[in-house]
Amino acid sequence: MKGPEKKSRCTRGSVCTHGKMRTRCRECGGGSYCIHDRIRSQCKECKGSSICQHRRIRSQCKECGGASICIHLKLKTRCRECGGGAICIHDRIRSSCKECGGGSVCEHLRIRSQCKECGGGSVCEHSKIRSRCIICQANRKRSRGVEIINKPVKRQKVSTDKPESESIQSDPLEYFIPSSVCFPEDGDEINIDDYF
Repeated sequence: MKGPEKKSRCTRGSVCTHGKMRTRCRECGGGSYCIHDRIRSQCKECKGSSICQHRRIRSQCKECGGASICIHLKLKTRCRECGGGAICIHDRIRSSCKECGGGSVCEHLRIRSQCKECGGGSVCEHSKIRSRCIICQANRKRSRGVEIINKPVKRQKVSTDKPESESIQSDPLEYFIPSSVCFPEDGDEINIDDYF
């Protein structure tokens, strides 16, 4: 006679028709997602159970002594001194290593999310890295009520062999680029020329 049959944690009903855990499937309206379309336990706005008082994932928070932090105050998996599993033989993050064929590297040998040809998610509509695009930054600031200053200021001349009259005509957009972005809350200014 056989012993009592063990119940499997993964029952037939826990996997949806999309091949995912039912609670983690967006198409099925999985209960693990909050109204912000994030995993509920990791959502800062919902004060998820995995978020610490410093608004970080608790296990990865240095101040809280998170379990994923090593003695060198780095993520254990990414610590070279500890021999973290995310470090490859080339002393790089494995997923971003071109020589190892990391999963984050596309066929063009770029980080997939930053590749224009692959339509990477970090590339904005202006074909720049979204976080470095001054136009996208200005739009985000404007939507939060930050004033954008558009003053027609001539950029500093770069030394060329052309006469001054030709160099001015060669840059028709020179007077149409916003010169700076002003942050009223702290008064800082960003020079737009740094981004072009």
